[in-house]
Amino acid sequence: RGAQLLPRKTSSSKKPSLIEMLSDEASNTNVEQEKKSPHVELKPSPDQYVSAEFLPALPGTTWKYLMNGSDASNVKVLSEVATVRGIETSIAVNENTGVSLCYTSDNDGILIHRELFPKVYIQGFNTVDVIVTFVPPIRLADGLVEVGQTAYSMGTAQYTLLPQKRVIDLDYTATYMLQTRKEVAVPAGSFVALVFKGTLTISGNLESEILYISKGIGLVKNVVEFAGQKR
Repeated sequence: RGAQLLPRKTSSSKKPSLIEMLSDEASNTNVEQEKKSPHVELKPSPDQYVSAEFLPALPGTTWKYLMNGSDASNVKVLSEVATVRGIETSIAVNENTGVSLCYTSDNDGILIHRELFPKVYIQGFNTVDVIVTFVPPIRLADGLVEVGQTAYSMGTAQYTLLPQKRVIDLDYTATYMLQTRKEVAVPAGSFVALVFKGTLTISGNLESEILYISKGIGLVKNVVEFAGQKR
């Protein structure tokens, strides 16, 4: 995410598996566990959408994308789950880059709990795996969402360097607003999608994105801008 990393804690250990890396123990999470919201039945009005219906979390769900119009990229939801601060999360892995995302998509909404960026070069540490845990999670959408509605998140982005388990806590803020519902054309065809515009700021570094999420399918298009570059 472009933030400068500084060590806080040092230990040594054998590199864990992907599932272990994404779960609490390897990620060196030292904050209080989060409590899952009780299940409630959602009853949308005609102007509302059930956000979880737009981002599947079923194991085996697979997407194939073109990155910048040329490079193929396959993303798959694993059959395993990762425990993030006591909550079981789905894992979406980019099979080409190894970048992984721990998320929940249910009646509580769509939340981003943790990210993994493998083989990141950091001066002084050479190549490490970087895990970012958001405390509390980034909220992309509430359980029920309507056009013009914004989800706000504010807290700590906890960076962990593996295998050293060196950690730094950085402040983060995030906003995601449902702008509209419209048809979008991509190489796989045309889809009616909810369009979310979001920003994520970590320690003063701003990243903005536009997400197009289609019901029962998931993310069909994503435009990200960071440090003057768009992808």
